Parts: sequence; structure tokens; C-alpha cells
Amino acid sequence: MNLHIRKATIGDLKVIQLLSQELFEYEKSYTDQYNLAWSFSPAGEKFFSKHFKGRMRFILVAETDGMIVGYAALWIGKLSWRTYNPIVEIENLCVFASRRGKGIGTALMTEIFRIAKKRKAKIVRVTAFSDNDRALHFYRTHGYRDVNIILEKNVL
Repeated sequence: MNLHIRKATIGDLKVIQLLSQELFEYEKSYTDQYNLAWSFSPAGEKFFSKHFKGRMRFILVAETDGMIVGYAALWIGKLSWRTYNPIVEIENLCVFASRRGKGIGTALMTEIFRIAKKRKAKIVRVTAFSDNDRALHFYRTHGYRDVNIILEKNVL
């Protein structure tokens, strides 16, 4: 497998939207709060488009044999209340289900860590659903540790 990680361009938008849609479909078993039409909506397109233009927000894509098979949307910035700045936040990370378990997510993570070090980020953080054992195992395998717990309550 010939694997290459690169910064995404606007020409990659449709495949990134497909990956985002697959991620939402997968994660719908953990929440009923996702708008499953978002990835291809004007709001979704606007979200991804911001990542093609900025230095602090961008998307990495993983390609095998010239085909995009995974992506990671990242934000790099400072949080005024944190002593460790800047930080990198993984907003989304997804590999097509048919390509999982082949080291593509690990390759994306390796590149994320390389970029974090280059940008002098102190922390890389990511959020996962508490019962998404596959994602939690993947992140913990790559050195992440549990830090915060987000609690939600439906009030309607």
C-alpha cells in the first residue's frame, strides 16, 4: 500500500464530505443529536471550506494509490485559560470503514504529532464518545489519556 498524507485542497471537498457523512452515520449509534444531512449542507461546506483557507484550521488527507481514504480536520490555537498553548484540536478524524485497521489512522496521527511539534503546540486533544470503545482504544494506543468528562442532560 502506497500511503501519502498531505494538506487537503478545495478539490478534495466531496470526498471529505463523504468521509464526514460516514463518520456521522457511524456515530449516530452514540447520539441522536447529529444532523445527518450536515456534511453536504451549506453549513457543512462552509465548515470545511474554512479549513482550506486558513493557517490555524486545516485538513489532512490520507491517500493510497491516489485515492483519499481518510482525513483529519484540525484547529491550532490558544485558549486564554490554558497555561499550555498553543494546542492542536482534532475536530474530526475518519478513515473509510473498508480501509480501517491498515495503519491509515496511525499515519494521520503521526503527521498530526509532527505538525504539533513544528508549531510548538504543547497538547493535542480530541473528543470521543464515552462508549465508542474503538475510538477510545485507538486514541489511548497513541498516547492520549482521559482528561475531561463532558456531561449532558436533555431538558426538552
